[in-house]
Order: sequence, then structure tokens, then C-alpha cells
Amino acid sequence: MSRRNEFMLVPLDKIESNSYAARVDQNVEVNNLAESMAKHGQLADVLVRIHPACGDRFQLIYGHRRVAAARLLGWQNIRARVVNASEEEMLIMALIENIERKDFTAYEKAKIFLRLNKEFKRSYEEIAGLIGRSKAYVAQHIAMLELFTEEQMKNPEVLRLLQSLTERQARILLRIKDPDERLAMARIVVNENLCVKETEKLVGRPRENADVARDKRKSIESISDVEKIKKKVLELFEWGERKNFQPLITLRLEKEFTAFDDFPPYTRLEYRDALVQNFHLIESWKGEFKLRCEDLRVRVFGETGLATFYIHYDVVYNGRPFRSTSRVTFVFLKRGDNWYIIHEHWSPLRASDSTEIIDKAKKG
Repeated sequence: MSRRNEFMLVPLDKIESNSYAARVDQNVEVNNLAESMAKHGQLADVLVRIHPACGDRFQLIYGHRRVAAARLLGWQNIRARVVNASEEEMLIMALIENIERKDFTAYEKAKIFLRLNKEFKRSYEEIAGLIGRSKAYVAQHIAMLELFTEEQMKNPEVLRLLQSLTERQARILLRIKDPDERLAMARIVVNENLCVKETEKLVGRPRENADVARDKRKSIESISDVEKIKKKVLELFEWGERKNFQPLITLRLEKEFTAFDDFPPYTRLEYRDALVQNFHLIESWKGEFKLRCEDLRVRVFGETGLATFYIHYDVVYNGRPFRSTSRVTFVFLKRGDNWYIIHEHWSPLRASDSTEIIDKAKKG
């Protein structure tokens, strides 16, 4: 018996998620919603389809947060609209409902658009017509899926970054050709909660090609700036071996910013706290103290510079020899003819990763 557009109370233990569920993070804001539902009840129905393989069960089309909140509250049933729907229809229903509610992240929309295009052979124009948006809107979202490489996507942190980025931020980041640099910039954008305008300023705009002479001059200036930044970074770690970090302090802008420390407890710290902790740590190191900078890469984007490198430590820590390698990102801002650090990110590598990086650097 067909049950299309039938409203009924459906037992929660008979509702299953499905392989076409669009939401990546099913638990987003569930606690807040549960509080609201406990106080006001269920204000909107969920949508389910009759399970294609089991007639007395259902698959959830949309309303994942409401179902999760109801389960959290210990409810036995939830009010639902029951329909017969194909897999394509199910995906389109979820898309339209959640776009209207603005519940999907840009990345979740991108995944749905791509599935409609690849699996169900819907053109960009057709997808745009379904949701009342432009073809460019669809294409620009799908482009988000090219932001990180397949290897980078194996890292759970990268999925978190994609969930946090807007489509416009992703479009700006795609101007950066090198995948590692793009990932480093994405971390900064998300961790520092930058808006689109700030992201634009950080990455800069691509150089225009209209004036060849101007481009050549800018290219020469850029090379000069790259060398300036490299020199500043390398000099910093020469001072580091002397346990003198005053040059690093001088190189930082007076404006405070956050730093991600690469020694225990590996936490995000406000600038002053990070400074004090590192000074105390350095003073505690006894005997031999060596730092080695490996694989230093610098790119310049207008008034912004990005330096990525690895630091190998060889010190005595808590009375025992300690070796470690950290991945480091410095973001520089140009003021006049000088470059200053506006952001740092330090992250320790596992021993196996450290060995691999050092071996690559020696071969390179």
C-alpha cells in the first residue's frame, strides 16, 4: 500500500539514516535543538521515505538534527511526513529543504551538487533550476571539492576546515597553486575566524597581465621579497641557538595574535602566554641546544608572505636528550620595505614523520 504524503508518528527505532544523507556532521547543534524541543515540542515534521528493502522501516530524508535531538530526549516517536521516493528524489528533497533553512555548510552543498551531476547526470543548469540559484552558484560550490588533494583529505582536520569555510573563502584560497600552501592558509583562515574580506587581504589578488613591463618589475620585487623573508627566518634560528629570541619579538607586530605551541601541552595560546611559556621552556634546556631549519619555502602574495618550513630540535629536555621536528608556518605582512610576522602556527610531528621529512630534505 502506497503511503505518499501521509503524516504519522513514526517510532524512532524504525528510522534509519541512509547513504544519501547530505549532512557531514550529523550532531551539529543537537544539544541546543534538544533544549528547544524539550521546551516547545516538535515544531516541524521530519521527512522519511519507506525503506526500499523493508516495508515496516523508514529512511530519513531530512530532519537529522530533530531525530538526534528526539533520541537525546528519550522520545519514542517523532512526527513525520512519509513518502515514496527514489534515491535521486530523496537527495533533491533534502537539498531544497535544507537550502531554504540554510542548514547545510557550503561543503555539504558542494557534495550534493556533485552527486546530482555525476550520479544522476543532472547538468549544472538543471541543478541550479531545482534550487532557484544560478549555474555559477552551483559551479563555484563544486569547485570547493578541488581545494585539497586526495592525500590531504585523509586527515580529519582537513574535513573540519572544509566544513568551516564558505564558498567565497574557498574561491579565494584556490588562487594559491601549491596545495601545501593552500592548506596552510586555510588553517589560518579557519583557526583565526577570518571573514571573507580578511581572507582576501591575506591571500591577495592574482597579478594582472596587461602591462608586461609592470609584471616583470613586480616579479623582480617579489623575488627580492622572497629572499628577504628567507633571510629573516634563517637568522631567527641562528639567534635561537644562542637562546636569544629578542629578534623574533622585534619581528612580530605589536598587535597581539595567537600562536599554536609545539611543546606540551600543544595548545593554542594568546601571544603573551605563548611568549612566557617559551621563554621559561628555553631557559630550562641544559647542555647542547641545536636547531636546524629544513625545507624552507616562501611565497609572496602582494603585501602578504607565507613561509613554511620544518624545525629539527636537538636539546636536553627534563634531564633527557630530546629530538623532535615541528612543522612551522609564518605569515608575514609588509610594512614599507620591511616584513613582519602576523601569525605563527607550530605543530609537532610524529617521530616517523620527522624522520621522513629529514630524509627528504637531505636527498633534496
